[in-house]
Amino acid sequence: NDVVFIGGATTTAHTIALGKGADTLSISGTTTITTSLGAGRGHDNISFGNVAGGTLSMGSAATINMGEGRDTLNLVIDSGVGLTIQGDAGNGTNFGADSIDVTFTKGTFTALAVKGGGGDDTITLSAGAAFESANIAGNAGNDVITVSGAISSQTTIGGGSGADTITLSDKSIATAALVKGGDGN
Repeated sequence: NDVVFIGGATTTAHTIALGKGADTLSISGTTTITTSLGAGRGHDNISFGNVAGGTLSMGSAATINMGEGRDTLNLVIDSGVGLTIQGDAGNGTNFGADSIDVTFTKGTFTALAVKGGGGDDTITLSAGAAFESANIAGNAGNDVITVSGAISSQTTIGGGSGADTITLSDKSIATAALVKGGDGN
């Protein structure tokens, strides 16, 4: 059960790997993660960016993997091409039910992939940016997906199997965008 705080400076990290256990990671200041963040197994709490005016940038094709457990990710980000955020693949009492809350502050996020795990996930992507060629998927479970921000063509938003709720709150939705609820109620 580790607690890691990085803040107050300009930081470049190629890889951050949290181990097994209920870990807490908080990053403020100006931070760039170039390769990956792995939360590991356990009920982890991760928060990044815009604390005391900080910014977070992700390198091209960077990955955040939430790992097994009921994890919480709060992310405020200002750039990231090809960013992948992956919930865990588990389900049941100890796994799944991830909460992924991402605020995109500006710009266009190209080839973004946000994928819930096997439980009842909550995915919230907030305004300030446009999504281009994005793939947002709740996967299995009764997921709640909320997206505000312009949605361009080639973007797919899917709930997966389960009784999902999908809310799109921006009027700028391209006609070629695809929204699908998946199997379930």
